[in-house]
Amino acid sequence: MFVLNDTPIDHSDLAARLDRVLSEPAAHRYGLHMQNAGAALSALLYLRAQGAGVFPIHAGIPPETAREMAQAAGCDVMLSDGLKQTALPQAGTAPRGGVLVQMSSGTTGAAKVITRTWEEIAAEVESYAAFFTASAAMTPVIACPVTHSYGLIAGVFVALHRGHVPVVIDSLNPKYILRRLRETDQPLLYTSPAMLHTLARLLPADQRLYAANTSGTVLPEAWFQLIRARTTYLFQQYGCSEAGCVAINQDLQNPYDVGQPLPHVTLTAGHDGTPDNVRITVDSREINTGDLGHLTGSGMLVFTARADDMINVAGLNVYPQD
Repeated sequence: MFVLNDTPIDHSDLAARLDRVLSEPAAHRYGLHMQNAGAALSALLYLRAQGAGVFPIHAGIPPETAREMAQAAGCDVMLSDGLKQTALPQAGTAPRGGVLVQMSSGTTGAAKVITRTWEEIAAEVESYAAFFTASAAMTPVIACPVTHSYGLIAGVFVALHRGHVPVVIDSLNPKYILRRLRETDQPLLYTSPAMLHTLARLLPADQRLYAANTSGTVLPEAWFQLIRARTTYLFQQYGCSEAGCVAINQDLQNPYDVGQPLPHVTLTAGHDGTPDNVRITVDSREINTGDLGHLTGSGMLVFTARADDMINVAGLNVYPQD
């Protein structure tokens, strides 16, 4: 069960129709592109349960572009509104099921296709829910795309894992978001830094956001000071497309303190205030994030800069914020 804007939706209601129209979903990888946000999320949850491969594509992307993206991501079926299926030609017989497909952010070059197994994602969800105790009783209000791992995994999947009913908002109207937050018990807002800043500016002087989570970029100092002053519980999470969320700060007091590592991963970085490459080890696989940072004595990861932002001045490493 989830709520889309103001409408409660039981995602299992679509399951009977999907059972009829989809043949052996676990053997296929579906490009999921729908204008109906409720049907899209319901279909995604069904396909996850069936062990299918799924590539959720934002509704704002034109259909032909979405089809090209899905084909490039190894999808052999396009699933669109009305549960219409379109076959996508694929060479070879490589397994296509059992994965969530996402596109990388592109910060290290051209965006690339990232596949993660449902087992890997389940381990992340379990670790996230167990570690992030400060949010355990809160209701996620997700005002960001659920085609992206931030809204989908940290928002929807974790909420359902905890037995909560997440509120998914597909409106960009900040006044509507504020209204839904007021109507929700102990709301934890998942949104972009830009929207969080907008909401903090629009709040009446006698009101505060109950709880909010930020991710994706370090908040500019002026934004951070405003948001921190207008939010009772402010959190930050850090991760990458290949590994998902790997660190959470459960009491954000400095925007560069991006979080402490989740139990299922190991982070390495610089020490004693000296930055070095941030690397993630998960399932015996090492991922170089392309970020620079250091770990404090308490295990907090402090972000410094993107590695490719560093410049050398007279033999010294200098970072943009310096």
